[in-house]
Amino acid sequence: MTQLERFDDEFIFMAGITSYLELVMPVPVSANAMNKVGRGKLYRSPEYTRWINECILELGYRPGEVPEPCSIELIMHGGKGFAKNRDCDNLLKPVIDTLRRLKVIKSDTVTAVPIVSCRYIEPADSNSYAYLKVIVRHLDNV
Repeated sequence: MTQLERFDDEFIFMAGITSYLELVMPVPVSANAMNKVGRGKLYRSPEYTRWINECILELGYRPGEVPEPCSIELIMHGGKGFAKNRDCDNLLKPVIDTLRRLKVIKSDTVTAVPIVSCRYIEPADSNSYAYLKVIVRHLDNV
C-alpha cells in the first residue's frame, strides 16, 4: 500500500453531527482587532484572517456540528503568546464567529447558544505556550 492510499483510507470528510465537541484553537485575536476600516468600509483585519486560516488548518473546514440549543465554554490556558491583562469578553466574539464559519454551530443567537462561559487558567510553567480549549455541548431538555 502506498503512502497516498494509506492517507485516503484514514481520511474522514466532516465529523458529522455530535452532541459534544472539544476543540483546541490557537490564541484568538482580540475582538477589537477583528476589523479594520478603509475607504468608508468595514473589512476583516489581516490578523483576524490569518487566525481564521490557522484555525482551519488545525481543525479542518468542518470539525463537526453541534445542534441547537448548545453551550460554548472557552478555557484559555495562559502562557507565551497571551497577555494576562486581556479582557475576557474580547475572546468570545472571534471564537464564536469562527465556530459559525466552520459550521460547528448554525447560529449564535441567544436561543441557539443560551450559555456561554469563559475562564482563564494560569500556565503550568514559564515555558508553556498559550492555547484555547473550546467545548461545545448540545443542551438537552432546554
